[in-house]
Amino acid sequence: MMNYDVVLLDFDGTIFDTEESLYPVFLHAFEKIGRTCTPEDAGEFMHYSCAQVASNCKIEGEDLVEWGKEIIKALDYEDSLSLIKIFPETKELITKLHSLGKKVGIVTGNSVPHVHEVLKRFDLDDAFDVIIGNENYKKTKPDAEPCLNALKALGIEASNKCVYIGDSLQDVECGLNAKIEGILIDRKDAYQDFEGKRIRSLLDIFASC
Repeated sequence: MMNYDVVLLDFDGTIFDTEESLYPVFLHAFEKIGRTCTPEDAGEFMHYSCAQVASNCKIEGEDLVEWGKEIIKALDYEDSLSLIKIFPETKELITKLHSLGKKVGIVTGNSVPHVHEVLKRFDLDDAFDVIIGNENYKKTKPDAEPCLNALKALGIEASNKCVYIGDSLQDVECGLNAKIEGILIDRKDAYQDFEGKRIRSLLDIFASC
């Protein structure tokens, strides 16, 4: 039985498969500051905010400004956008949630304009009740602020009737820190030791509640 009234979803790696598309983005930005980036690096970076990536890679000063600008531009280059794929169950999930009268939102480290650009390509631009991007909060995941701001925009109080689903541990922590449920989507069994709620497909949410 579906016990959640609000379902918040991460973007990259959760409802869209962007791993392949992010490599040219990071490659472009790192090359602009004279550094390199491997596909493996990009696969890891996608789980973190740009601020966290920059901090972990010790990108500072003028390089940080240049790198950040290039990331934003490259996200909407066609050679990146054309590589984005939608996970097979995403549309079915959203349709089913709306048919049950649930609120559905996106909480992401991406910018809202970029999210809209991708959603338009898959005829989903009107499918979400709220979209919270990096311009809508100051503290990044795993802080509670991104999820709390989504609930505030919906006019809903945090409770166990709300859930945030994401593909990284900091997504789960963000939800839990906001005093809502946090569920890890782990399509590749990368977190077998994770002791919290874990699903293999977005549709498993209906069986896990």
